[in-house]
Amino acid sequence: MKKAWALILMGIFLILASVSACAQPILQEGKSSTSYTAANGKPTIVFRNKSFYGGQSLPVYSGPGYEYYRASNGWAKVSTDEAIWAAGREGDWVLILYEISSGYRVGYIDRSTLQYTLSADELSFSYTSAKISQSCSMTQDPISANGKAIVSLSSGDKVTYLADYYDKEDWAYVEVKASGEWVRGFVPLDCISR
Repeated sequence: MKKAWALILMGIFLILASVSACAQPILQEGKSSTSYTAANGKPTIVFRNKSFYGGQSLPVYSGPGYEYYRASNGWAKVSTDEAIWAAGREGDWVLILYEISSGYRVGYIDRSTLQYTLSADELSFSYTSAKISQSCSMTQDPISANGKAIVSLSSGDKVTYLADYYDKEDWAYVEVKASGEWVRGFVPLDCISR
């Protein structure tokens, strides 16, 4: 009888663990937050759960600076009371992923605006020239099927390739100047040639 209950409890634990793992497969638990170089030699973004002290609302930009595009008509922000995943930093800017009402958003926060010191490893990006090989849209949400397009790109457009990102689809994280503003986001990996 005890053995049967132990097996039932173990089964429930395994089911809960697999459901939890399937819900957000690209997010990893851990203290370290960094990008890494995959077996193919390309930098790859990995988001890890990061603890933030609550009580702050921080502006979010698509790149590491105030000159970058800011979603939500220039009002994109994240609350430190919510779950935030970090990939690392570029200087004083931390690359984060957080949930919004329509899915997810990836962007940067200025860690100097935090009310405490946040440690994050330096990101290791490629910064190589690339071209768009077929028309596609850039998004800040590489997770949801309904990720909103922020920039439309045409075949032949020049971009700066930064890293790969893998979830349900394969993505390239790129930077481009669009409408006079610097923008970073994700395009399908098969849309760029390096």
